[in-house]
Amino acid sequence: MLNLYALKQYILLNEGWRTKCYPDTAAAHNPTIGVGFNLNQPHARFILKGLGLDYDSVLQGKVSLLPHQIMALFNYDLRDAMRETQGYFPNLSLIDDVRQIVLIDMVFNLGPVKFSQFHKLIAAVNKAAISKNQNDWNDAANEMEFS
Repeated sequence: MLNLYALKQYILLNEGWRTKCYPDTAAAHNPTIGVGFNLNQPHARFILKGLGLDYDSVLQGKVSLLPHQIMALFNYDLRDAMRETQGYFPNLSLIDDVRQIVLIDMVFNLGPVKFSQFHKLIAAVNKAAISKNQNDWNDAANEMEFS
């Protein structure tokens, strides 16, 4: 069973935590808030409204999010990333926690569209997950490095 606490800590370490809107430098300067929540995603306005937030005020930096609001957005994105990762790797549960965390983090940060372009990495991880051969994991690591 995946250690969700370790997963969240890893992503938080990589992504950071912001209470106000900022341009995400790694993603074409998309307006972002919290733990990498992209305000340009299709349902952002609806999701923020559900948290009692005005989208335009958040986007303009007039509102600082509270910790529980940031965690709600983080959990929303994390659920999506975990579901998408499972789609790329049907045998994800056979992979150790450390590797699962790295893969989920990649999908979380890149998004499913960009991640889907790493065909060789996806194939190498799927092969290694079944074979459990260290050489196959080395191949997967190389593909990740070259991606």
